[in-house]
Amino acid sequence: MMLSRRNRYLLAILSGLLLGLAFPPTGLAGGLLAFIALVPLLFALEDGTRLRHAFKIGWVAMFVLGLVSNYWVGGWKSMSEVDPFLMVGGVLLAIVHPFFLVVPWLLYDVIRRRVGRNAALFSLPIFQAGFEYAHSFGDLAYPWLNLYNTQTYNLRYDQFIEWAGPYLLSIVIVLVNVEIFQL
Repeated sequence: MMLSRRNRYLLAILSGLLLGLAFPPTGLAGGLLAFIALVPLLFALEDGTRLRHAFKIGWVAMFVLGLVSNYWVGGWKSMSEVDPFLMVGGVLLAIVHPFFLVVPWLLYDVIRRRVGRNAALFSLPIFQAGFEYAHSFGDLAYPWLNLYNTQTYNLRYDQFIEWAGPYLLSIVIVLVNVEIFQL
């Protein structure tokens, strides 16, 4: 299925919006949106032939995710007490952080084009969880947007994390998205 450039970007925006709404404080549907939020992004990346295409589509999705889920970082919530430095930090976070979040999607695209779609689809959960783990260390760590955090309001999944660890929950979330995409 060949999609127009406009439709690919619309799917990326939809994916970022759904994923952003799955994170607290909204956590719509108890975070269950996370289990379908990556499907539009997978469709948007399906027929791309260049890494640059995957980067642009992935960056747009992660930018929207950041806007929806991190609006509070820049102090936009309370305009009565405006802190310009905080607002600049929020804008920079919104622009720069998607460069990090797009890494698993770039790896997915490379595998998809070189090895095949099925190998890429089943590598994506490992890429995502590995990225989340690596992104939790160092000065640039920002673990708020890890997929397992979408399940904050879901007690069953919180208990799952206690026994299996948070990164396995991220793997499960991506695997469910992959399976829905394949249907």
